[in-house]
Amino acid sequence: MNLNKGDSMTLAKNKTKGQRFQETENGVQQLQMATRVNQMLVQQIGNSVTSLSKEIGELSGRQRDAQYRVLALQALLGLSLEDIDKKAEEMQVRDFEEASAKEDAAEGCTDVDFVEENSVIVLTSKVGTTGGILRTRLKVAELGFPQLRDDLLGKKVGDTIEADISGTKHTITVLAIKNAPKKVDDVGQPEQ
Repeated sequence: MNLNKGDSMTLAKNKTKGQRFQETENGVQQLQMATRVNQMLVQQIGNSVTSLSKEIGELSGRQRDAQYRVLALQALLGLSLEDIDKKAEEMQVRDFEEASAKEDAAEGCTDVDFVEENSVIVLTSKVGTTGGILRTRLKVAELGFPQLRDDLLGKKVGDTIEADISGTKHTITVLAIKNAPKKVDDVGQPEQ
């Protein structure tokens, strides 16, 4: 039996009141189930937001506590904020250098004089004249900015370059240069 659009409309009209009532009841039940699922999802999101808000509040409290402890130490020991900042920077640099040295040793990196394609470098990046300083260790070959990679190739420790990264001007200084050992293939030849 072939039905066209008009025939299906006729069949829908020919349904008994009981059939139409059953279809409506099924539709209402499905709508109720969808509403319950939606309510559960909203409740779960609410619980997540409440938990996150609580954690942020706790972190803010810890930060405030640490700030007052630093101020108390400063007052008790008669230190200036500059002295505290200088010591904190020294400690951060030492921790960073120790972690970098461990990574270098694990990867078999060796000291070299100039940045090459397979170099692992440590650098600082300062944004503008008042921006913060970022210290990082990265592999030159994996840089996502080709122009920056090209600008770094051939540089030596202490060299500084100016780079525009995502519309922000950075002053980048090379602090250390290591070369990772070249990978070898199954027969012991360097990979190309």
